[in-house]
Amino acid sequence: MIEDGVFKTAPQRKKDTRGALPTTLRPATAHRLDQQIKRAFRHTYGAEAGLRTLVRLGASEMLSAGASKQAVHNAILERMQNHPGQGKPSLVTGESRWEALTKLVLAWADETCDIALTQVTP
Repeated sequence: MIEDGVFKTAPQRKKDTRGALPTTLRPATAHRLDQQIKRAFRHTYGAEAGLRTLVRLGASEMLSAGASKQAVHNAILERMQNHPGQGKPSLVTGESRWEALTKLVLAWADETCDIALTQVTP
């Protein structure tokens, strides 16, 4: 644009912030994940399979938005920390349901990140 004989650049467009930010899950995905975590703590049939699907979805969304593996890890861990389902420790492993689910969820997120990163890098 030229104004008073001087070339001026156009104003910068605002970045579209409706999608997932690189450090957080999309609000809809976070809500679905929270609901599925509650189901997993109640031992609802099929809850862990649904939880795995949503963790993979959330990780994929964040990675495609430009998030790092650590950001995905932190976002998923933050969702788990919103659900203090300590309960009784397992007689077999000695860990609480929360610890067991957190390990599973983080393993699924890491697996998704590793797969996505190997597909991007030849």
